[in-house]
Amino acid sequence: MDLSIAGFWLMVGVTWFFVGISLIFFKNGFAETDLFINQYFIQTTIFAQITVGVYYAVYRVAKNKKLSLLAFLMFVLSAVVGLYFDYRPDSLTLVSSTYCSTEYKIHPVAWQIFQTMFVIAMFCVAVDMIKNLVYWIKKRDLFELRYFLVDLAILSYGTVGFFDQLGFSAAWISVSMRLLIVFCVGVVFIAYSHKEI
Repeated sequence: MDLSIAGFWLMVGVTWFFVGISLIFFKNGFAETDLFINQYFIQTTIFAQITVGVYYAVYRVAKNKKLSLLAFLMFVLSAVVGLYFDYRPDSLTLVSSTYCSTEYKIHPVAWQIFQTMFVIAMFCVAVDMIKNLVYWIKKRDLFELRYFLVDLAILSYGTVGFFDQLGFSAAWISVSMRLLIVFCVGVVFIAYSHKEI
């Protein structure tokens, strides 16, 4: 399960690395390269994030490795189908660009698949976080600080990432929202380095 979380945050880092690289190309006049990176690398790592992370999300709710593996395999299949549509010619369209960001609209079918995957994964994470919150309020020994913080980080990142994936704005508000990712990574670092864990 911890491997799933590590894989998820690795894919988050790789995604934002590609975002930075693509923006450098765009600002230097290589719009086609920026589009290529967004279409083939960024979209792939976005689907990879949610696919790798679903094992953790389902396991935390069901406490069943077989069910978690089945969810992972279903998400792999869904990601492949979504990426099939994302990889088609003219599937990404530039919506807006500013000095700080470029925003693309993805293929509608890929977007529907991503939304379905997103809702399932975030629902499981939210259920686990609420369960942990109830344990904390009732001061029960079942409260797990590590997973509460991990859930908080995933839900925060998921919310920011969802609106970023909508691609409706390339203004300063997008940059502000992206700064929350640093907060999310910090929370996960605290979760795994806390002295009580």
